[in-house]
Amino acid sequence: MDSKFEIKVNNGRVFANDYKKQDSHPDFKGEINVHGEIMDIALWTNKTKKGGTWYGIKVSEKREDQRPAVKPEISDSDVPF
Repeated sequence: MDSKFEIKVNNGRVFANDYKKQDSHPDFKGEINVHGEIMDIALWTNKTKKGGTWYGIKVSEKREDQRPAVKPEISDSDVPF
């Protein structure tokens, strides 16, 4: 998420999850400021038996992005043979 944008206390934002590969992955991901603490938020879109829409939400402790920003470079000197 863009760390330059300040999220006001008790507010949040979510974006479409472009990395969703399985139904168990959230449809939206984002951040929420709960009493001054920035936390991760995930949201799933669901359907009721009558065809209505409801949303499942999970709030969890903030964790750093697991994807590396840049691929590490490997040089010939790194190869042991």
